Amino acid sequence: MGTPLANLKHEAFALEYTIDFNGTQAAIRAGYAEGSAHVTASRLLRNAKVAARIQERMAELTMTSNEALYRLSQQGRGRVVDYLGLSIEALKTHPQAHLLHKVKHTRRYIPSFDEEKPDEVEDKIEYEIYNAQSAIALILKEQHLKAGEATEIVDDASLTDETRASRIAALLDAARARRDGQVDSEGSE
Repeated sequence: MGTPLANLKHEAFALEYTIDFNGTQAAIRAGYAEGSAHVTASRLLRNAKVAARIQERMAELTMTSNEALYRLSQQGRGRVVDYLGLSIEALKTHPQAHLLHKVKHTRRYIPSFDEEKPDEVEDKIEYEIYNAQSAIALILKEQHLKAGEATEIVDDASLTDETRASRIAALLDAARARRDGQVDSEGSE
């Protein structure tokens, strides 16, 4: 977690500042007087060691492009079948739980009118994984940007599933052709 500052209040300010980038509130949370927190924050933000520590902490907190591509790749490969039949407890501890976009758990009690039979409990779990097509499209777009190619910006909501699938297929074909050194549609290599 980087090298903490020797002055504990300075360290606390630097860490608190990276939460919401509000200097006054960071100074208050770090233990400085509320009445002069805005002045203290201004002074600390000009302090070279504090500013360097804030930058160091931001580097720790910021996701690299490779990390982002890895997460998108996981979303692109996500399969809903991997979660079927799991209890809510199992979903919470599942090693790929971060691929779940939404989880909704409802429990319904069904009274039994037969005294010898206990009441029933019905658990219903609804979940949604992140959209694989969107993840793949973002990865392809990033690869186009790395290659210095122009990318088309499209209002994704207006596309039909069929159009979206055909565009992704065309992008994949173009990427494979480039990878394999084949000639593209304009006749260049």
